[in-house]
Amino acid sequence: MAVDYFLKIDGIKGESEDDKHKDEIELIDFEWAEQQSGSFGQGGGGGAGKVKMENFKFRTYLNSASPALMQSCAEGAHIKDATFTCRKAGGGQKEYYKVTMEDIIVASCHISGGAGEIEEGAWVEGHPVEEVTLNFAKIKWEYHPQKADGSLNSAKTGGYDLKKNKRV
Repeated sequence: MAVDYFLKIDGIKGESEDDKHKDEIELIDFEWAEQQSGSFGQGGGGGAGKVKMENFKFRTYLNSASPALMQSCAEGAHIKDATFTCRKAGGGQKEYYKVTMEDIIVASCHISGGAGEIEEGAWVEGHPVEEVTLNFAKIKWEYHPQKADGSLNSAKTGGYDLKKNKRV
């Protein structure tokens, strides 16, 4: 299944020309995880610990947002919010996964380049790639399962406020 990934970051303009995601950052890929430090090692029951949220990591080709991301990282600037959108590509373009983050700091920027690579069976010329991680205080996620007819079901949602250590 072909997908499109977009990231809208408050105050940072990307190069997307997509009608629904104009001026957002088009992503190559993304990664995000969380870990629970709970343990069943002592006593009769298991104890939950505090969740450890990994930074939201993404890769994109070097673009007009890159200098602003690097500057934000260098200064430790606080960013109000960012929204990541995952969309099924093609004719029916359905946005089925969304992650919203609030109170963000650009934790890292790493730029690399190379001669090129094989992508989907074809040689692609090397373009500088930027890997960025975002640290956030609050996160919300929304997933829409797809019905047999191709339409989307209502959203399954969740979220967590790290400052308050509670569900949102």
